[in-house]
Amino acid sequence: DNNLLFVAVGQINRGRPMAMTPAEDDSKRALIAQMNLRIGRESMARSDFASAYSFFDNGISFLQKGHWKENYNLSFELFEAAAKCALVLGDLAGLNILSEQVLKFARSFEDKLPVLYVSTCSLACANKLPECIEQACSVLAQLGENFPSECFPEDTIRTMVEQTRVILDGFTEEDLLDHKQMRSRSKATAMRFLAILETVTQYAKPDMQPIVTLKSVQFSIAFGMTPTSPVAFAYFGMLVARLGYVREGYRYVKLAKALLDRVGSERAGEVIFVGTQIRCFVEPIQATYELHMEGYKASMATGDISNALTNMICYAVGSFEAGIDLQIVKENCEKACRVMEQHNHLTFLIALVTVQRSILGIMGETVSSKWESLSPYSSLLDYLNNMFLDFTFRNYEQLKMYAEKYFDCNHVKSWSLLYSHVTHESIAGLASFWIYRKSNDPIWLERGAKARKRYQNWYEAALNISLESRFHLLEAEELYAKKDIESAKSLYERAISSARKHRFVNDEAFACELTGYFILETDEKDAAIKYFMQAHEKFHEWGAVAKSMALLDFVKQIDGTPPTD
Repeated sequence: DNNLLFVAVGQINRGRPMAMTPAEDDSKRALIAQMNLRIGRESMARSDFASAYSFFDNGISFLQKGHWKENYNLSFELFEAAAKCALVLGDLAGLNILSEQVLKFARSFEDKLPVLYVSTCSLACANKLPECIEQACSVLAQLGENFPSECFPEDTIRTMVEQTRVILDGFTEEDLLDHKQMRSRSKATAMRFLAILETVTQYAKPDMQPIVTLKSVQFSIAFGMTPTSPVAFAYFGMLVARLGYVREGYRYVKLAKALLDRVGSERAGEVIFVGTQIRCFVEPIQATYELHMEGYKASMATGDISNALTNMICYAVGSFEAGIDLQIVKENCEKACRVMEQHNHLTFLIALVTVQRSILGIMGETVSSKWESLSPYSSLLDYLNNMFLDFTFRNYEQLKMYAEKYFDCNHVKSWSLLYSHVTHESIAGLASFWIYRKSNDPIWLERGAKARKRYQNWYEAALNISLESRFHLLEAEELYAKKDIESAKSLYERAISSARKHRFVNDEAFACELTGYFILETDEKDAAIKYFMQAHEKFHEWGAVAKSMALLDFVKQIDGTPPTD
């Protein structure tokens, strides 16, 4: 009876090895350690990683002196399982100690691989991204899989993607779902390390990411499917969508999810994360972003803490982009930050704190975090969020300063596609058009037009209602900058109408406000005030209290009445 065994082992563990007399032989210690291993594994199967970690720790404590020699297999299994739990629970210090023991006493490179995988994941969690990439590439090299020392030009990567698309066109969906299983252990292990690289290269070495994706897909086709193959096809869908084939990318992420039923669902959370990001380009975001909570639960069930937290941050940011009440968005962000800090996952925590500052800023609150500005990979996001705040509160000089910094460091080609890129391009475009109207510097008109064009490509590829209002607003602002007043006026109205029709209160607020500035320049003050007041009401409805009050003060200023305190 497992329940009785749980109780019995728990009672023994309370006594710990100190209670054992010298006369009690090593075989009894090994038996107790073996029981702890068994119960710990059963706890892991129930996703109770805290209890499992305790059982494994107790099992290790019962091992006799010289256990790596006398009980190698038992020692290896206990230390490996404990290291996995340490990663899930965010005990990175404990994980390092466990890993060092395995790497020191392992009898072969193959025996080191499971712990090398866990320690590589821990480097990503600790925001040590270059070290993570170096270690993963080192393991892959020892497995016979080398990466080019220099990154390929963009045209070469595009050609490689096209070649892979042609190969996959020779398979039906059923062919891929029924494709052979991978039998090579070394190739299957390589796939797991490639999956780590998929995530970290987005931040630290984006030119490398498409090579990782293509290699993973090609492995799956040439050598067979593994539980990691759905991840490969999900990222391939993202890559294809990034190149402009959004509908085709959408098809591949759906294929990736279907593959989970054929090869196993241990990577379901990561597949849901990638797939949901692409689905948001095709389906209304108000409903789609909530799928990230499914991804969070699926990842937590398998101990995939990294992708659990990835889904959690995407859920929080998605609620912001969907125009959900900002108080709810704030609570989503706070919960995600707490969990990330608890698990010592700094990479995503630093990024979320940057976004959280924008959310609280328009609410009239501040965020103070020791995690801000600790990552060299978040500077672009930091500049962008400062642009958002300064554009929102009409701080022109500050906006121009951060926009210059943003465009100066936005030269690295990104091959990933997240729904937040929609917000990035709309902020970059709207900010650029305003700066052009104020400065008359043509470079800002050019930058705005490029942002509008990228946004337009995504909108026209899927005709998603979620993207419609901002697209018309970008069009209107560009025409306003070019002094095509009549055409601009029509597009401002379309932006407002689309946001109102599809219930994007955030987009309606900004569209009404920018229409007000446009109308004000034509000396129609009363008409402009009407739009400003509509924007004020919508910002307030959204929960952007500070922005709502700032806009009300602006209306009182142009109307000749005293501002509010």
